[in-house]
Amino acid sequence: MKKMIFTVGALMCGAMIYAQSNTSDVNQSGSGHSATVSQVGTVNNSDVDQMGTSNDADVDQSGATNNAITYQDGGSQSSSIDQSGERNTYRTTQFGTGNSSEASQTGNDNYAGPPTTTWGTYQSGNDNMSTTTVEGNSNGTATLQTGDNNTASISQVGDNNIAISQTSLNWGIQQNGDDNAAEITQIGDANTGSIEQQGNANDFDIDQTGDNNFAKSYQFGDRNLGGGASLNWGINQLGNNNDAINDQQGNDNNSGTLQWGDDNTSTIRQYGDGNIANGLSPLSYGTEQRGDNNNSDLLQEGNGNSGSTYQNGGQNQADTYQFGDGNSSSVSQLGTQNDSDVDQLGDGNSSSVSQDGTMNMSTVLQNGTMNMSTVSQTGTTHMSMVTQVGSSNTSMVTQSN
Repeated sequence: MKKMIFTVGALMCGAMIYAQSNTSDVNQSGSGHSATVSQVGTVNNSDVDQMGTSNDADVDQSGATNNAITYQDGGSQSSSIDQSGERNTYRTTQFGTGNSSEASQTGNDNYAGPPTTTWGTYQSGNDNMSTTTVEGNSNGTATLQTGDNNTASISQVGDNNIAISQTSLNWGIQQNGDDNAAEITQIGDANTGSIEQQGNANDFDIDQTGDNNFAKSYQFGDRNLGGGASLNWGINQLGNNNDAINDQQGNDNNSGTLQWGDDNTSTIRQYGDGNIANGLSPLSYGTEQRGDNNNSDLLQEGNGNSGSTYQNGGQNQADTYQFGDGNSSSVSQLGTQNDSDVDQLGDGNSSSVSQDGTMNMSTVLQNGTMNMSTVSQTGTTHMSMVTQVGSSNTSMVTQSN
């Protein structure tokens, strides 16, 4: 059985329809509103509340025990919820003007937000747009935008993907400033992704294809970017069981992370302004790992630092820590079980490490200003340790077989 309610230009309207245990409730106050509700199946519930002027709501549910809630207060807002399956639930709340939200859930037991549906898509400012698409089962999404002109998109295809629970308010994609753009795409099963941006004009993208991948990113300042060659997105994991965290708190920072294999771990943390974690590796990512079981930790605290890590083989370990201003570090490892540790304290230090063979190990410590270190190892079973304390020191180590 199919039910539909269509209401336009109501000053105060309430409607309740029961058929095959489906429930639809529409309440509108203001002028120029439009509400369309279509439900096929049993025990589906739809609640539409609209206040203000010229808001539009569309609800389409087929299946059983689905729940859709739409609340719009403002002007010229549009909301669409399309759910097919069983026990899916979604809630859309929009304040302001010109906001648009479109949600679609196809499988069973999908929920919109924390903690199992408090919200899904919450937009408080003006001209925000959010798109949510879920096809599998037991997926959890969210989206919270409070500024203006924010754009967020969540797409999950497999089962048990969770885009929530890692942000401060437990939302997947949480944007509080203006002109932020965030996108999460998860195709496999049991992936976890979260994005939180509180400043203005931030841009980020999390893309995970395999299973059991974990990614979360925080950006608190202004004009921070996710990374990548075009400097507009970060964290891309295609394999399984990969773990990546990007953390930026200052202004004008950009990060990255690209992992293709399985069981890779990458952490990028930047505190300060103008720090760059990409641009030095082949695909211009900060931390790029293609093999399996690689681990990279990149920490930059200060201003104007740049660091990049590239690992091609498997079981490589690269740690880069830079404290100060204007430091630069580049690490590239292609073999297996290469180990690099770069620590730079001070200002204007520069370090470059390249290892090609197997079982290479390099440790670089520079404490002071304007120090320069270059290490290149090509053969097998090499070891290099460079320690420079003071100013304007230069070291070059080359080993090959």
